[in-house]
Amino acid sequence: MGGKDSGIHQTGHKYDLQTGSIETIRQSIQSLQDYLETGDYPNAVHSGAHRERQDRRALEWATQNKKQIIPEPEFLKQWHRSGDIRGGENRVYFEQDAEGLIWAIKMNELIYHQNNMADFADRLIKSSEYFPDTTLEIIGMVTTPRGIKPLLRQAFVVTNPQVLAFPAQIRTALEERGFRLLDPDNEIWLSPDRAYYFSDPGQNNVLVDEHGELAFIDVIFRTV
Repeated sequence: MGGKDSGIHQTGHKYDLQTGSIETIRQSIQSLQDYLETGDYPNAVHSGAHRERQDRRALEWATQNKKQIIPEPEFLKQWHRSGDIRGGENRVYFEQDAEGLIWAIKMNELIYHQNNMADFADRLIKSSEYFPDTTLEIIGMVTTPRGIKPLLRQAFVVTNPQVLAFPAQIRTALEERGFRLLDPDNEIWLSPDRAYYFSDPGQNNVLVDEHGELAFIDVIFRTV
């Protein structure tokens, strides 16, 4: 994750304490993807009309599923208080819940998916299947002048930012999971089911947790 480094990096080893199972989270994201893709769409996937319809459907889904809907200034207030932490696609702040657990709260700009939230939902599901410890949950939507953006939550534990995952270590971990390296220069991999390209497993997105294990966060899946 780029931007300012807070010295705190998220992994998912506290996810067993979260309300609901990881499978329930996946089912919720799947319901969003299904809702966004149901019905008649304008022919051009990235047209303004397509985006407006998807934004409207995203807000409907959030309302029906009792998710948060917040204006961007409200999110940015918390973001500024947390130190303006951002990466290539997320703005991030941290909050502590009533049980004392700390969470990374993220607003994703959808820039890696051409503002297509259905594609982003598909990515979250696939990422959770291969890296369940760092599952991202959609907890709401943020209304912005740039359209509707998903509001995410990810569990984390404090790790030592001085301990980095070496490229060879990352490659070994992916190979053990059944991924196949296609492009070593750009770190493009093929998923075990051969249905997705997997990318961005660099040191900013693959961390060493307090147990010495690798935690894959904010990695990217795209359909083949």
